[in-house]
Amino acid sequence: TDSSSPYSWNWATSGVSLGNHTIKVVATNNQNKTAEESIVVTLIGAPDEGFESGNFSAFNWDNSSAIPWTVQSSEKFSGSYAAKAGAIGNNASTSLSITLDVSTAGNISFLSKVSSEANDYLRFYIDDVQKGQWSGVQPWAQQSYSVSTGVHTFTWTYVKNATTTGGSDTAWLDHITFPAFVQYPAPRNLVGLAGNALVRLDWEAPAGANPTSYRVYRNSSLLFTTSDTFYNDTNVINGTQYRYHVTAMYGNTQSAASNTVYVTPEWMNTAIIGTGTDSTAANEGCPINVFLKSLHGQSVYLASELIAAGVQGPLDITEIGFYVTDVPTVNMENYIIRMKHTDSTNVSAWINGDDLETVYSSASYMPSGTGWNMFTFSTPFTWNGVDNIVVDTAFGVNAASNQTGRVQYSTVTDGYRYVRNASSNQTNTFSGGFKSNNRPNLKLTLAPTPEPEIQIDVTSLDYGSLTVGESLTQSFTISNTGTGNLTGNISTPMGYSVSPQQGRNTLSFLIGEGLSQTFDLKFHPNTPGTYNGNVVISHNADSDDKTIAVTGTALPLELDTPILQISRDGGNIRLSWDAVENANRYLIYATIDPTQWPASPTFETEQYFLELPLQSERIFYRIKASYIEP
Repeated sequence: TDSSSPYSWNWATSGVSLGNHTIKVVATNNQNKTAEESIVVTLIGAPDEGFESGNFSAFNWDNSSAIPWTVQSSEKFSGSYAAKAGAIGNNASTSLSITLDVSTAGNISFLSKVSSEANDYLRFYIDDVQKGQWSGVQPWAQQSYSVSTGVHTFTWTYVKNATTTGGSDTAWLDHITFPAFVQYPAPRNLVGLAGNALVRLDWEAPAGANPTSYRVYRNSSLLFTTSDTFYNDTNVINGTQYRYHVTAMYGNTQSAASNTVYVTPEWMNTAIIGTGTDSTAANEGCPINVFLKSLHGQSVYLASELIAAGVQGPLDITEIGFYVTDVPTVNMENYIIRMKHTDSTNVSAWINGDDLETVYSSASYMPSGTGWNMFTFSTPFTWNGVDNIVVDTAFGVNAASNQTGRVQYSTVTDGYRYVRNASSNQTNTFSGGFKSNNRPNLKLTLAPTPEPEIQIDVTSLDYGSLTVGESLTQSFTISNTGTGNLTGNISTPMGYSVSPQQGRNTLSFLIGEGLSQTFDLKFHPNTPGTYNGNVVISHNADSDDKTIAVTGTALPLELDTPILQISRDGGNIRLSWDAVENANRYLIYATIDPTQWPASPTFETEQYFLELPLQSERIFYRIKASYIEP
């Protein structure tokens, strides 16, 4: 009872059952007259899912529609966020679903709101069976449906028909309460490492559980399923932020999500392989130990280790270095570093010297001090991004020897192999020696592998119609819009030739980074016909060969008729005529019967006359000018 204005009453709902409750207010004045008003208040419990994480990571939502649902803060029933249907067009749908293993029969309840035209719907399904639908303008309202024990899939679908829109043309979902369900342990301690066009994810298995597999999600969408506790996402773009979480699978049942990590891949200039901090012994073989006057050693560094360190190939390695903890007191003579790819995972046996690339050499080498000492390569070593790498170092023969020269190492089974000698050079000795589990830590300096890109300014050239013997030249330009040199070859079909300055039917080219080159393409047909084909441009860029479609027609020459003159010179007759323009051959036909001429010429010549012996019978002659392909 409250007897003073303003009137108020606070209802302590702790311990009050959920559901509808009627609250009635009775007002009594000084004359003992009364008036009353009643309202119905619905008490609902705290939700299991209110999307208060700001995304869909709190549960294992399937939000894989072409236009997915979103989490927004503009319209909500409670808290700060609610889910909103994807912004689909007409004759489309968007769904949000979750699968749970219900342990005790009960109800699923949720609050929904719809603002659409009459024939668009928000529909709710349990195991693909529709339980309810809402259309038009519907305010926030609670819905509740019974659920039996077992694995069930709950789906909310907003669907639009083929015509018109209405209202806000969407639906919202909030304040979901699930029936009791089995909680399967989630993966723990997810961490993400950014690399060059790479995100490395590592996590720990759920405590006290044995999942059958793990699902990796990127930006709330399923990315990959794996049985490992790591994943390398290589389909990413530098400078773009990605959101990841991981779930554990127990057969067909999925756990809750792990913690969420945000990772932005970016170019890495350096990487370090090996985390150990111990130092090799003073008399133990390592790349700078001078206990004896000559030493040759090898180590293998795995592709998986490079990737785990955030390195994504192919790329160029321009330097490597070792972490020096004790500088040798003797210069190392003819110091050399060689590298190559290998499928070996360690140096349990020597890796032979075939195909080793010399990347560094010095007539006399001494580290500059303790810490990382880097060797700058004369030529970068291009790691292919797939294979392991062997690092091979050697020196000798030094002027003296002593127990100095130590480096940091990490423990790797058969991580380092070496051979050494007090008097003979061991640089090319690939047998004998010792094995060690103390593999030197390695630092790499990285550079992008040059990636030229090719662009052609035309895709086709039409030369129209030419007369045989004529020619027409058009041009095209090749541009290198990438990095590094663009090289390749240009091949032309019959009747065409290419060159910057002279005619030929194939041409190699080299175009520097950011440069262009223009080429002349000449059409010069020698015989009548159609000349359609493709100019093929092969190149070293990461794309298919380029082609330029060429079309042209060659028409026959129209040659004048030669005027034949015949004269007698002693015992011979002389046939002569004036040169005909564009002709390069003359065909002479002879017969004794002018009504019957031979099909093939009797004589052929490139001259403008022909001398023949005088015959006893009368001979008739005819001449034609001709152009024959050289």
